[in-house]
Amino acid sequence: MLRYTEEIDESKRIIIVNVCGDVHSEDLASVGSKIRVRAYEINYRILFDFRKAKIHISLPETYEWIPDYYDRIDRHLKFVRTAHLANEEDDIFFRFLEDTFRNRGSDLRMFRDVRSAVEWLESQDSDCII
Repeated sequence: MLRYTEEIDESKRIIIVNVCGDVHSEDLASVGSKIRVRAYEINYRILFDFRKAKIHISLPETYEWIPDYYDRIDRHLKFVRTAHLANEEDDIFFRFLEDTFRNRGSDLRMFRDVRSAVEWLESQDSDCII
């Protein structure tokens, strides 16, 4: 079962979401939508830390899931700058997610360490495809 906690870093304007437990596609969509709406409303960026989570979503399931989730969210939410921290075990899943979301115009990147993720989130340049 997916569990998560949220922290707000007001000085960096980042919502930090620490995720643990078993992650399934319906969980990811629910949490992702909720956090994206909040970040958009307060003009913050998002850091999802999945390093203590176990992803139970196959690449074929991800390929099917993305149009159902991503294509249905408000277009403004797609541009909320988002970083994913991933463990080595789930690297392929998060690289696929990053490539697919970025190809659809999202400002999302995958990282392995907090420092790099925060530096990218704080940077002003946007390398998303519009």
